[in-house]
Formats: sequence, structure tokens, C-alpha cells
Amino acid sequence: MSEVPMSEAFTAPARYLMTFGEAYLHFHCVVMTRGDDVPPEFRSANILRLRDTQVDRAEALRRVPAVRAAYASLAHSPQGDDDAE
Repeated sequence: MSEVPMSEAFTAPARYLMTFGEAYLHFHCVVMTRGDDVPPEFRSANILRLRDTQVDRAEALRRVPAVRAAYASLAHSPQGDDDAE
């Protein structure tokens, strides 16, 4: 299996990975992207303030195969080998 870096799944200049598990018996992982057009006051953790107005469900679903491939390649990579080909 060839590696697919997350940067290929999401070409935005910034990618955020947030995890949640406090209120659930299972683990949630959310990947969000930010374009250059997002004002500084909505960057970093404040990007969550845009969730009601900036969600593009169709685009998110279109990227699922690339994200799945990126995670699969990470799962099959030797730990600690950042330069695996």
C-alpha cells in the first residue's frame, strides 16, 4: 500500500485535528481545514465558531476516500519511520 499523506487529502493551508472522548464511551476524531480567506479571529480553536455557517457536507463526503487512504497508510507504516516510502 502506498502512503497517502493527510496533506494530499486536504490541500488547505491549515489542517486541524480535534479529538473528543470525554462524554462518550468511544472516541471521536474531527478533521477540519482552514483556507487563507478565514480571518485571524476564526483561526486555531476559534474555527469551531464557524461550524454553523461554513460546513460543506458534500465536499467533506467527497474527501472521505482520500482521508481513509491516508489513515490506512499511517496504520500500516512502521512507528517512528517518518521517511517511509
